[in-house]
Amino acid sequence: MSLFRVHCKPNQLLIEDCRKGESSWLKVSIPVVRPTPTEAPLSGAKGAPPASAPYQGIVDLDEVARVPDDNDSPPIPVDAIYGVYSLLSGPHMAFMKKSRVMGKGPGGELLYQMTELEFIPVSEALHRQFMSTATKQEKHDEALYLQMLRSIGKSQLFYYSFEYHLTLSAQRRFGTSALKLPMHLRADESFFWNKPVLEPFFRSKLKLEKWIVPVINGYVKVMPNVKISADVPPFDFYFFTRRSWRRVGTRFNVRGVDKDGHTANFAETEVLMRRPDGSVCSYVQIRGSIPLYWDQMVTLKYMPRTRYAFSSTESIVDWNELAFRAHFDQIIAKYGHITVVNLIDKAGKSATVRDQAQLGSAYQKYTKKYNAAQADGSNPPALQHQGSSGDDAPMERSDRAGSFLGDSGGLVPPSPRLRFRRSTPSVDNTPVPAPTVVKPSLFAEPITYVWFDFHHECRKMQWGNLSKLMDQVNDCFSKYDWFEADRDGRVLKKQKGVFRVNCMDNLDRTNVVMSLIGRRAMLTALGVNTTNISNWLDSPFPAFEVAFKNAWADNADAVSVMYAGTGALKTDFTRTGKRTIAGALQDGINSVTRYYLNNFSDGLRQDAMDLFVGNYTVDRRMDSPFTMQQQYSFLHLLMEMAVVGIMVVGVSLSLHSAEDVTRRVRDGAVAAVLGFATLGYLLLKKGKFRTVGRHFVCKPSFCSSGYIRRKDA
Repeated sequence: MSLFRVHCKPNQLLIEDCRKGESSWLKVSIPVVRPTPTEAPLSGAKGAPPASAPYQGIVDLDEVARVPDDNDSPPIPVDAIYGVYSLLSGPHMAFMKKSRVMGKGPGGELLYQMTELEFIPVSEALHRQFMSTATKQEKHDEALYLQMLRSIGKSQLFYYSFEYHLTLSAQRRFGTSALKLPMHLRADESFFWNKPVLEPFFRSKLKLEKWIVPVINGYVKVMPNVKISADVPPFDFYFFTRRSWRRVGTRFNVRGVDKDGHTANFAETEVLMRRPDGSVCSYVQIRGSIPLYWDQMVTLKYMPRTRYAFSSTESIVDWNELAFRAHFDQIIAKYGHITVVNLIDKAGKSATVRDQAQLGSAYQKYTKKYNAAQADGSNPPALQHQGSSGDDAPMERSDRAGSFLGDSGGLVPPSPRLRFRRSTPSVDNTPVPAPTVVKPSLFAEPITYVWFDFHHECRKMQWGNLSKLMDQVNDCFSKYDWFEADRDGRVLKKQKGVFRVNCMDNLDRTNVVMSLIGRRAMLTALGVNTTNISNWLDSPFPAFEVAFKNAWADNADAVSVMYAGTGALKTDFTRTGKRTIAGALQDGINSVTRYYLNNFSDGLRQDAMDLFVGNYTVDRRMDSPFTMQQQYSFLHLLMEMAVVGIMVVGVSLSLHSAEDVTRRVRDGAVAAVLGFATLGYLLLKKGKFRTVGRHFVCKPSFCSSGYIRRKDA
């Protein structure tokens, strides 16, 4: 039996909650907008806004006690409400159409994976009117918007639960349990993916918490009855990765930090173990892009140059420092002490290495400045960290000035035309206790910075050198501990800090290192004798290793698919503890696939993500944001190559008319091939003719360098 049923009416939707035997109903309709003297309502949609009005996703919500008439059309079964989207034809309700049970949480809660989204117009009459009066371009754009939204919904990377707080780690969940608030009010906003598109529910004067379910993006896995050894009781193993929507995007379109301190591809990974006696223990790590202003503009080059936005010494404001401080203020408030593990390149003479070394040096410089500012009190103290209370909420930094990287790569001053997201109002006015203001005291400095050149240290398959890194962070690991609570909910131990791991993409190298830290944390928390384990690349427990390695490799693929478009690299090492020929071949395939997607597909995929999380609002008054070149960039490249090739052959035919035609055609074709090979080498390898390369790539229409250009209200 479905959890919800949707009854479609001409000008409204009736949603029936079937979860608890006695049905309850929610009516969704478009608010009445009285037309101006020059605007008449659309026929067939009484009281609906005129065709030229921006709908902005506004709908009316009302709980009613109504059973549909016998002549109603068959109801549509759905699993839950996702949110409301404003499209050209009016507001559409997004429903989780198909889901599957992933397993049960530590307390027996059902955990679901969303596999498909269904989009239903709130007013069918208004939708029909649009389809009868819209231009061909508007109909094309409407279909493309729906296709983009559905493509994200089908990624199978979204999870939810009506009972388990998926947005919160165990430590934060136990810390907020005393607040007695509905789930969505206790949720971590950064991981609450559908919160931006649930604004009508938050604006409503009604208490609609039973209709709201927070959805996370990332990875969830449940593995019951995992065994380590005869000395350790079997346990249930839970794996949660929560990706942030705050600075969502694709690999080369979204890098670095924004003015509020949110970084690209930021994610929290938690491993949780439930023992047979009901007690639980968990360990959390985080990943995220380097929190400075930098990017890698796609120009057909295989590995685009890294561009770091320097803050000039003559500048009154150091934008990098403001964004850096905002980022670490937030994560220190949430997690406690931070150990930065930076895995980007440091040693080498190539331009790519020099770029990364420059970025890593800037990262190190701002870390020192942050620590110094905390030491002398010039930096505002961070809020109480998770290790002390666990009931803090993510901080908002809406008062900070903004900046973004333009196509020229320079640091562009804040523009009044650039608007950033406002925090969503809460459903009620229930007061939330404010955290106590203290400084982290675990170490003398709030951030420990470790720069480990992964590629240099592990070159020529020297994976054992990762033990050097584990030795470097040993002191921090020992002092952080882990979270633990008994079966009655009494907190026995708290995790006092986290490792923040990053490489350039926060994917492949990051996954390998996080798996080593996770293995050590799990075995230590379970009380396993680890005195004989030196490098943490493996453990002497085969059954545990199978479950652990597969979970980490699947997690690596899940995080990589959303950001880079393919599964992760080096997962053969994550799964088996060694590199294999098959793994190297798969990495090659993934690398080539990533190149194609990053250059010829990710622009549209970036737009889909911005639309999905509500960063971009569809407005019928504006021209179509899409171009044929954006949607068919690779086809345009092939067509222009064909035209140039034909022109070269034509020139060859026009020369030496006395010679044989076949020979002239062959010479022209050879000249074209050699010319394309030379140009391809210069474009792909050397990065020359960037303007030419930039012309062919698929660029986002909604944003520039990952920063939304919001329309004025």
